[in-house]
Amino acid sequence: MDFACNGSAELNCYTKGAEFLTGNGFHAQANTTKVVKANEYWRTPLPHKTVATRAGLGWIGKNCLLVTREYGSAVRLSSLLTDAPLPSDVPVTKSYCGNCTVCVSRCPAKALTGKLWTPETGREALFHKEDCKKTQIQRMKQATGIETNLCGLCFAVCPYTQKYCNR
Repeated sequence: MDFACNGSAELNCYTKGAEFLTGNGFHAQANTTKVVKANEYWRTPLPHKTVATRAGLGWIGKNCLLVTREYGSAVRLSSLLTDAPLPSDVPVTKSYCGNCTVCVSRCPAKALTGKLWTPETGREALFHKEDCKKTQIQRMKQATGIETNLCGLCFAVCPYTQKYCNR
């Protein structure tokens, strides 16, 4: 079954896995924006990044994003909850950013603290969301005239992301 996402069928793409699993007798729920809503603190009950670290896909970097060895932070996350017996890897419980501070030093908002993540680390210890959001909006408005929160510099400069993009 092909789960590739593109174009206007994107939301449907994220539900196909759940549809497949429920059609085969399992319980499954795609955690899409239709089902899960972020609160005023940009939090959801079960963040995609938490699911990804528990599934062994990667760790939370100093950029407060999921970082994988293969793709860096150049990933788009969604999660699916199911009782189907699917394989996973060993949960990741530590950061592999080490002494690297590239994303921290390049953050135009100075929103990243440089702290290494562990599963017990709260998001507030990693970055200041309001500084990040304010600077994203300012940068996009200046660059494009559009008032939206979009930057991406922290993931783009990550050495793991750079390794993937430049191979």
